[in-house]
Amino acid sequence: MADKSLQLLYEPQEICHECGNYTVADNKRAQTTCSECGLVLSEREIDTNNGDRRAFNREDANNRLTRGDIIDYLLVDIKKTTHPSRREHRELPYNSHLKRALRINGHTSSTSEDRRDITIMRQLMHLVGILDLPTPILRKCAYFLRKFFKHSNCAGRSYAGLLTVTLYYICKREKYPIMLGDIKEVTGCRENLGNYFKLLQEIFPEFKLPLRTPSEFIPAICGTLHLSMEVQRSALWLTASAPHMSGKHPGIIAAAAVYLFAHGQVTQKQICDVVRCTEVSLRDRAKDLREFIGSLRKRPAELSYLGGEI
Repeated sequence: MADKSLQLLYEPQEICHECGNYTVADNKRAQTTCSECGLVLSEREIDTNNGDRRAFNREDANNRLTRGDIIDYLLVDIKKTTHPSRREHRELPYNSHLKRALRINGHTSSTSEDRRDITIMRQLMHLVGILDLPTPILRKCAYFLRKFFKHSNCAGRSYAGLLTVTLYYICKREKYPIMLGDIKEVTGCRENLGNYFKLLQEIFPEFKLPLRTPSEFIPAICGTLHLSMEVQRSALWLTASAPHMSGKHPGIIAAAAVYLFAHGQVTQKQICDVVRCTEVSLRDRAKDLREFIGSLRKRPAELSYLGGEI
């Protein structure tokens, strides 16, 4: 027979037809099992313990808490509602009024805000897919856009400009190397983005674009051109040690550093196609870096880190 301690802890439900002992209900697994032989008699049961009963301490409240799916800001309803699937529609008993009500509810329940969210989330996912950006950046952009729409409805402004500014800001905040021209080329935005930056700064005072450094562009440039880690390491050291060049694009400075240490593995045109700059600008920045390296010749200890002459 079953252990007396189990009979005291669990209320016996029925008798096992294999060994004749009492069964116990496992509410966490939604199963009814035998207390002696472990046979599962029933599964997928409804948990009735987490009902509307009052909880007088934190432990009871946590035990009776029901959790749904993970909140996903890419969905319109953020997974807070449950929509019956097509299979559930077929399993419903035939009732013409019920099926008609379900069909009408699917057409009339969406508001203008829902349609706006559907449109902009589709454009965001399409944009991130083309640019091959990681999923965390996609979700942070979706969360930022939802916060924005709580304060403004973006009336009179295009979604392309808003998506361009938002995605560029999130990438810079997360230190992901990407250029504004690449995003504008995909979104097709031809507007003045300064108005969008001002709008976001009025709503979010913390909205500030951090300054980019050349070191953030070097891994992406070396990865695109399939250069070795030695070239990347030397270029990172050079950009970190070189003095700040005010008014110069950090991507072009990074490209010049990579070009100096590539030693003929890539041409100027190949690097310029990656960074989207002219060959004249690349040679000018390379000249400035050569002058800095020339000043290091008086300090051989620092110059020896580069692994050779340039």
